[in-house]
Parts: sequence; C-alpha cells; structure tokens
Amino acid sequence: GLAFQIIDDILDMTESEAVLGKPAGNDLREGTITLPLLLAAQQSADPLLRRILSGPIAAEHVPSVIAAITAAGGIEHAYVAAEQCVARGLAHIEVHASPTVYAAFRTIGETILRRRS
Repeated sequence: GLAFQIIDDILDMTESEAVLGKPAGNDLREGTITLPLLLAAQQSADPLLRRILSGPIAAEHVPSVIAAITAAGGIEHAYVAAEQCVARGLAHIEVHASPTVYAAFRTIGETILRRRS
C-alpha cells in the first residue's frame, strides 16, 4: 500500500492530465506534502522547495516546482523508497507464504512499481 501511494505521488508530478485523469501537480496545488517533495527539500538548498512545504501553490508555479523537485532528486529517491517498500513486504511474505502466493505478491509489487496511471 505504501509503495502504491509513493508511485501515485511520483505520477502526480511526472504524468499528464490525460494519463492521470486529473491535473498533473494536483498534490502541489492542494498543499499535499508528498515523499518526492520531502526528499527534494532535504537534498536541496532551493528556498522554493522549502516554501512549498508550508502550503498550496498557484497552478502557474507547478511546472517550476516539479522541475526543482526533479533536479533535487526527489522523484528518483522516492522511486527507490517504493522499491524498498515492495522488497521489505516480499521479504516478510516469503517466510510464510507458499511459492505460488509469494509469486502472486511479487507480481503485484512489480505491477505497482511499473504503473503509469
């Protein structure tokens, strides 16, 4: 579930409205603090990223904020965090599940990490 949410937060910054079915950058406009934003703010001295943590932004600023998050590695680091969530979940399941059940959960995890909408 956590990996799914992280990927959802990444897609909000990387995919178009046509793909998402909602405006890209919607989380930023609503003032929702997501993992890509938090990770970028930790890695960057860009004051823009720190200001975004305090609330919603206007639609016209979304592209520059997404560019700053991307440049600071927020998207990339969030994707790694999602991969780690899936790996930890699979490690816990592997000890208790049959090979068939484990394979099904591995497929679910891989699907979550590959999703684009």
